[in-house]
Amino acid sequence: MLEFDGGVDSTLAVDSPAAPDAAVGPASGRDAGEPDIAPVSARADAPMSATPGLDGPEPDFAPVSSLPDAPTDTRPDAPADASQASCDGTKCGFTCASGYHTCGDQCTRDDDATACGASCVACPLDPDGVAACLSGTCAITCNPGYHYCAGSGKCLKDTDPASCGSSCTPCPTITGGTATCASGTCGGTCPSTQKLCNGTCIDANLACSNQCPTGSHNCGGVCAPDASTNSCGILCTACPTPIGSSGTTCTAGACDFTCAAGYHRCGNACSADDDATACGAQCSKCPSDPNGTPICQSGTCSVRCAAGYHNCGNVCVGNSALATCGLTECATACQAPTGGTVTCNGTACVPACPPSVPQNCNAACIAQNAPCNGTCPSGQRTCLGGSTCINTAPPACCTDSECTTSAAHTVGKCTANSCTSSCATGYTQCTSGCVDLTSDNSNCGSCGNPCTGKCQQSGCYAVWNVSQFNSTSVLAP
Repeated sequence: MLEFDGGVDSTLAVDSPAAPDAAVGPASGRDAGEPDIAPVSARADAPMSATPGLDGPEPDFAPVSSLPDAPTDTRPDAPADASQASCDGTKCGFTCASGYHTCGDQCTRDDDATACGASCVACPLDPDGVAACLSGTCAITCNPGYHYCAGSGKCLKDTDPASCGSSCTPCPTITGGTATCASGTCGGTCPSTQKLCNGTCIDANLACSNQCPTGSHNCGGVCAPDASTNSCGILCTACPTPIGSSGTTCTAGACDFTCAAGYHRCGNACSADDDATACGAQCSKCPSDPNGTPICQSGTCSVRCAAGYHNCGNVCVGNSALATCGLTECATACQAPTGGTVTCNGTACVPACPPSVPQNCNAACIAQNAPCNGTCPSGQRTCLGGSTCINTAPPACCTDSECTTSAAHTVGKCTANSCTSSCATGYTQCTSGCVDLTSDNSNCGSCGNPCTGKCQQSGCYAVWNVSQFNSTSVLAP
């Protein structure tokens, strides 16, 4: 409680600061309806008609405004933030309200940073924060992105590696790089081609404490990608690249490769698909042949035969050999037809029949005009009970009746199943046709023997004109 000089014999409640000569409401602790009491300044040196607390009725006090010529009170008023003013009979005083404390003749807020604590200290200012008074002690509320460090008494950046986190820990120096502070934790940065390892920047591909990041492994202190074909697996093997491969891989620490188009895998190598020494999926070696060259076609062994030989079951055989004749006659040997012979022309078997039985019928030689299996060739028909084949149209024939002729003195005749014509009986074939040698003057007695007379009974007779002899004509030889 603060005291003031002067004799005041009553305690006044102060709710708010009052200007000099202003009326003050009912005193604290008095019943409602009691007369207003003039403030101390209005009642200085005024004679009192009664002393409070003495026996006898209390006289009414006139309001300050009704007191004539009241002298001006020069004593200090109670501060605005005082909870109550008092007088001990010799001095005035006051008590500050809750949340306030006394600083000189004033009541100051407990959180007032300009008058903090019982000593009413002015808290130091900080450019990166706001001064505050907490429980009578100076403090600083730092701006966003800053934190308070008691050692320096300042607000420092959250990213300041010299005072990292709420503990304001100095971050260790990064050799070859820069110390950092992020989210209250010390760290460091290195150049783009390096990484941080135990406070030192090292090449990005080097192992740190013999450890490598996930997806890589340690190869002599260097971190190699797990899929690296130059450092595959824990042995850091360089994967070989076989001839004919399309590329190598490293999977689960093991080298592997893929063969290019036109190649297939044979063990740890790629072989050409036509390689006769590693043919097909089984990589088989094709057998050799003295008369040919082994080959691989579509994964299957075969042989390419030399000139004059052909492939017969992947064996090269002579083209003219009757046992394995030609390019396709491999399963059986050439067979001669019954009554005939057989040869090999280097390509296929060639059966032959003699001229007397020139037709090959079911590996048997038969007559040209004989039906084969009862059937004549196209354009022919059977004759003589089916034993002979003749052409369907003339001059082919079976009997003389099938033959006709238009020449004079001729008749049709079937000879060797072919129609011919001959002179009728009594006629002889001469150049001019069939003639009667007994009466034909051009062929009298024989072909080409002309008769100037008359041919009669194969003889030529002169004709006499007997009219001059008064007689009939007479033939004369």
